[in-house]
Amino acid sequence: MRLPVLLLLWPLALLCLSGALANKHSGKYELILYWRLRQFTIQGLGEGTNIVAPKCPGDCTFEDFIKTVTQTEKGQKLLDSKGKPIKTADGKPLFERFPDWTKMDFTPFKTDELFSDPEAAAKEIDKVGFTGQFIRDSQFGAEMTFDQLIVKIEEVIDDTKKALAKDGIDLKKTYFKEITDLLPIIANARRKGGAASVLQKFKNWAAKTAKLENLRIVMKPPISRPPFVYEQIDFEATYNANSQKVGIQAWKEQIEKFAGTFNSSGQGLSHAEVVRSLEDLHRKLVNGCK
Repeated sequence: MRLPVLLLLWPLALLCLSGALANKHSGKYELILYWRLRQFTIQGLGEGTNIVAPKCPGDCTFEDFIKTVTQTEKGQKLLDSKGKPIKTADGKPLFERFPDWTKMDFTPFKTDELFSDPEAAAKEIDKVGFTGQFIRDSQFGAEMTFDQLIVKIEEVIDDTKKALAKDGIDLKKTYFKEITDLLPIIANARRKGGAASVLQKFKNWAAKTAKLENLRIVMKPPISRPPFVYEQIDFEATYNANSQKVGIQAWKEQIEKFAGTFNSSGQGLSHAEVVRSLEDLHRKLVNGCK
């Protein structure tokens, strides 16, 4: 049977989607990871040779840090009391920014102990409106893909461990364990984000490409990967639950194979590689300290 033209174009469209560098589910935990990594390197290498968040020099508080490494999004034009756009001295309009750091309360982040509990710290980060978007060159001063970031993180950890060992400093008295423990949390957050992404892409595809409005989506049993619980689509059950819907029969194979097509696309592969690289680094760090 000849496949619809839209179906033939569908995998290509998936390949054109953005990669897995940013993730709103894992971003806050990645932020904590970079913060602890910075503190760890300063413990071992000193402020002068620290390379984590290099644009945040000197007495870099967490407030300074988050402003340095994360992106803000442009909102609406700022208006004066008369409803006219507020402009800079050279006539350019000013816009709202999200998050608006001037309206944020950073008091909770002044306590270092907060970051020892990633979930508590993540909740506070949610309160300040972090969107999960990093400035691409902010972590180490150069634009990197996530797999390149992982390599750099491992390199920085190794260099710091060597310096600490040379100075006779016990790793147990550093942030090393916290950094190690954050990696599987970030991997699981990426999994949760990946499941949410597949769900949204499927809904969009069903409505816009297959023209299947109000599809009943059946989910598999919840998956628990601490500290997250998430669900994945049961595509075969979803088709069966909607099998009487007019026109759905022509899309049976595409619905049942949606996950495979998504995962074989650029985005799906990127997501899987990110999770695998996080797990690999966690395994290395755990085995290295036995």
